[in-house]
Amino acid sequence: MVVLGLLCAQGPSVAESPLPRIALDGTALALDFRPVERPDGSVYWLSETEVPWEAFDVFVFGYDLPPERRVAEWDAVARPSRPYGSPDRGFGRRGFAALGMTADSAEAFCAWLGERTGNSLRLPTAEEWEFAARGGQPRPPELEDDVAAPRRIPAELGSAVGFSNYEGPRPLALRALPAGALGLRGMAGNLAEWVRVASGHTTAGGCFLDDPKVCTPLRREHQAPSWNETDPQNPKSRWWLANAPFVGFRVLSETAPATPPKQTP
Repeated sequence: MVVLGLLCAQGPSVAESPLPRIALDGTALALDFRPVERPDGSVYWLSETEVPWEAFDVFVFGYDLPPERRVAEWDAVARPSRPYGSPDRGFGRRGFAALGMTADSAEAFCAWLGERTGNSLRLPTAEEWEFAARGGQPRPPELEDDVAAPRRIPAELGSAVGFSNYEGPRPLALRALPAGALGLRGMAGNLAEWVRVASGHTTAGGCFLDDPKVCTPLRREHQAPSWNETDPQNPKSRWWLANAPFVGFRVLSETAPATPPKQTP
């Protein structure tokens, strides 16, 4: 079994006990989770980092299935269409967060992994995400969401079929992201993360394209048409954003996450 964990050098605020983990036997999918306690004492769990390519690729390419079943069962499961090129744009694959997927794609990953492992998984709500990003502290009542205006996306970021030539800030390897008070890494400023809102989805936290000063728990950005401008499909892809290699996501578990026991023959 190949398991690529996401344990990093831990700061003083991170518990030393092993983290709850969800993994799929025989694949490189492994997600560690951190508890977040609400004011009422209930607990939810967030993946310690944004979902890495090692995990998302299992979903996209059917690596959880034997090769002879991948094509036959493809249409029976809601999996993304295969990307045109390399969706990481050359920013980094192994050890980096998956990026450029739609909110539907992120939700489908959560549903698929939850069904495969028996865990209740989903995207966090904007409120749950912000509470965790604040280290388990409520928002001061005088503050409001910081909703970003549609940004100009640098052409150098590449598209669904081209690598990036961008020489500015880039996404960091997950191991390089510092841990916050709850041990969660990269909650603001690496990738903007998909979260649920009443109207559907938005992103939270800001991304590597933003000034670090605005990458706060208040940061919100709604999907704009420019995020998928060069997608050659008509209608546009349900799964991939051709021009938005700055969005990713993390997973919320309603209960303490666990890997199912191995099935014995």
